[in-house]
Amino acid sequence: MSVDLVVEKYKSAQAALDRAKAAVDLFQQEVTAMQAQNAATMEQLQFPVIPKVSRDLLIAFMKQPYLLLPKRADAYYVIVPRFIDMQLGWLEFTTPSYNVFVVNRYVRWMAPLPPEIESRLGPAPATDAKVVHGLLKVSPGTEDSAWTRYRKFLLKRDQYGIHVQKGYEMELIRHLVKDGYLPFERTPVQREDIRPLSGFEPRPYQRDALEKWLEWGHVGIYWAGGMGKTYLGAAICAMVKGAKLVVVPSVTEKEQWKLYLRHFKMENEVAVETYQSFHRVANKEYTLIVFDEAHRLPAPKWSQFATLRTKYRLGFSATPYREDGQENLIIALTGFPVGLSWGDFLQTRTIRKPRIVCRVVSTDAEKMTVLESLLRLPLKTLIFVELIDSGEKIAEHFGLPFVYGQSTNRLDTIRDNLVTVVSRVGDEGISVKDLERTIEVEFLGKSRRQEAQRAYRLLHSVKEEISHTVIMTTAELDKFGSRFLALEEKGFQVEYVC
Repeated sequence: MSVDLVVEKYKSAQAALDRAKAAVDLFQQEVTAMQAQNAATMEQLQFPVIPKVSRDLLIAFMKQPYLLLPKRADAYYVIVPRFIDMQLGWLEFTTPSYNVFVVNRYVRWMAPLPPEIESRLGPAPATDAKVVHGLLKVSPGTEDSAWTRYRKFLLKRDQYGIHVQKGYEMELIRHLVKDGYLPFERTPVQREDIRPLSGFEPRPYQRDALEKWLEWGHVGIYWAGGMGKTYLGAAICAMVKGAKLVVVPSVTEKEQWKLYLRHFKMENEVAVETYQSFHRVANKEYTLIVFDEAHRLPAPKWSQFATLRTKYRLGFSATPYREDGQENLIIALTGFPVGLSWGDFLQTRTIRKPRIVCRVVSTDAEKMTVLESLLRLPLKTLIFVELIDSGEKIAEHFGLPFVYGQSTNRLDTIRDNLVTVVSRVGDEGISVKDLERTIEVEFLGKSRRQEAQRAYRLLHSVKEEISHTVIMTTAELDKFGSRFLALEEKGFQVEYVC
């Protein structure tokens, strides 16, 4: 091949390469232009032109879509448009356009809040005031002010410190919490109190809580239902040497705990008692006490369990609120608060939102008609009632088992039957993995905690489709409809069907 032919072929190839490069450059320019156009379109979709609405103010609103208003010295209203999926603390009430939450330092301790709200609530809880072995320990230089402020709970001052009057320790702790302290002595779990545990594979958030307990020795854990609080508690019982006590509200929870303890071969090493059985343990000492459904612990008679001598303690609750507003007592009687927002669980799909339906009827007689129509669909179901007489009538009418206070083998009955009628004993502590539906025929007035607890039975389920139906008369909805706020504050939507 001649040199001229080689040069000609080279020039031809170079020209083709230049044309290809030009085509690629043109394509890239078109792609860039298209991306810019799409971005502009998306911006228009996100911030549409609305008459009399400032685009800049709308952008500012999207950055902070809520309004804070003082309620009292240590609490704020947080007003959020209902189209914003945000859950913060206690949902006080709703309007057709807004959700009105209440937040305080206790809510902040149990689950994280946006930084702007955190800053309004003041500094993080202090740990420089503690009650340790009958003494009030405070920061150097603050002894005089502490003596003056808490004098009615104190006995004397001497070279050993400030002595607390016997029997007033928990009342003092309550006031310290109210003043913004977490008055717990950080008591790291000692190595000699722990033994190796095989077969325990905690989820990341369970591992974090375990580490917090190992660090503090006294913690309250406030996760959503079905997140493995009982499983974690049973595992910790298996890890701890020495005497252990689990305190639960009812016999149903006793059965549930014994199943988990049996999994770790601990059923004979851990005492499980109800809150009504203080007389059985009054003079005993423990290495570990676990308070299940710890929101019940502040009740006057039940709080005496918190006075038992124990080296370490755990508290569990999916609903760390009280109708009397004494959330500070939940913390005071359990320990350092550990929690995660429901948003975190929902975002990672650790929990799912059940379908929530309120079936509105005119009379109590119509409730039975609606119930009969619902039961035509064969689903694993719990039917909740409030009155024993009602439960017996429904069970007899439909040929169903009824689980109530006098029932034995409650969990076996529920697991062995497709549909079970349950009284208030089923509100808490029942974990049924194949549960598909809960139905409320009767309920305790405006009790938001009961509404949440009953619906949360579904969060333990592994079923894909889960639903919670409440059958209410029109009069009941008008009077007790606020119980649904317990679900709406967690982002659950309630459908009203007449």
